[in-house]
Amino acid sequence: MKKVKVAVPVFSKNSNWLGGYNYIINLLNALSELEELRIEVVLLASQTEINELKKKYSKFKFKSTSFYTPFGLMYWISKIFGKFFNNYFLYELNLKFAGLNCIAYGPPLLESNNLCSISWIPDFQHLYYPDFFSKKEIARRNNVFTNYIENSTLIIVSSRTAKKDIGKFKSSALRKTRVLSFISSKSINIDVPSYENIRKKYKLPKLFFHLPNHFWIHKNHKLVAEAIYILNKKNINLNIVCTGNTFDYRKPDFFDKFIKLLKDRKIVKQFFILGVVPYSDVISLMKNSVCIINPSLFEGWSTTVEESKSLDKRILLSDIPVHREQKPKRGMFFDPKSALDLAEKMEECFSEKINKSNNKKNSFVDKDVKKKIKNFAISFEDIILEASEIFNNR
Repeated sequence: MKKVKVAVPVFSKNSNWLGGYNYIINLLNALSELEELRIEVVLLASQTEINELKKKYSKFKFKSTSFYTPFGLMYWISKIFGKFFNNYFLYELNLKFAGLNCIAYGPPLLESNNLCSISWIPDFQHLYYPDFFSKKEIARRNNVFTNYIENSTLIIVSSRTAKKDIGKFKSSALRKTRVLSFISSKSINIDVPSYENIRKKYKLPKLFFHLPNHFWIHKNHKLVAEAIYILNKKNINLNIVCTGNTFDYRKPDFFDKFIKLLKDRKIVKQFFILGVVPYSDVISLMKNSVCIINPSLFEGWSTTVEESKSLDKRILLSDIPVHREQKPKRGMFFDPKSALDLAEKMEECFSEKINKSNNKKNSFVDKDVKKKIKNFAISFEDIILEASEIFNNR
């Protein structure tokens, strides 16, 4: 019996959304842990990406295509047809010509076509925080998600929380929605700089909290600034290292306003804003921080939380439904709208560090993470095989 051949597009790591790239890399790492795959995975990417990926991923096949690089004519033709007409026939022809049966994480294909498609919806943030989006962007997201729901064989979401949201968005979508919660495998399969080297490279203080979120408005950086301001009044002067993209396309002036807040509060020197740094440096910063912080107001499934779990690292995280669902065993929750609550938790975490109870000696790896990673890969295979069966029996 022939294996189902599934195409998996690889998001460019040079895009503004590093989360998409890291998601796929975590999936590939998980699939690589399986002794034998029940499906055949074909990675779609530009030749530049393929040259790098081939060095590590021998279990997969690769297809170079101009559909996945902005420098290719077919990329723009397909993008225009998909955006304005919800028609991906050129895209489908390309996949069928390559002998593929299914596509995951790509645009949905119409049910009358000859490939099954599994689309991924990261979250429904715009339903909860419409002020973070323009009316045009809200309309676009609604149209895209409706297209995914109506024209995909199955839908993937990353959490039970997101599945509830998709039911609110369109109740009929529940029958074709599957939950696939990713696990951070990339964080434990990478060589990282030492504590001494990372401090020297970025001129960092000895003790610091790590805030690894992009400067996007829903990531709630302002709460951390206000918490630092409160602690300063108590003569507790803590430092924050920030990594991530400093541009939010929805609110282009967000970062400038954040810097103004730091200046107004006279806490600029306590924030070390590094921007986008190599992933190995991010993991080193996580490992060597007093504690990781994720103050986000909304998540589909937090990569930062999953990284803290895989690294068995202490994390302060906002008390939102999806974070509760992720259940980090070394997590401490705070009210995402209370700077005082966060300040108190930071003080407690800092005291733990000073007393050495927080920073117990370990290998920085959750002992159960390997099993979780394999289960992630098996669940992905199950969804692909189910989608293929549904499509063939339609």
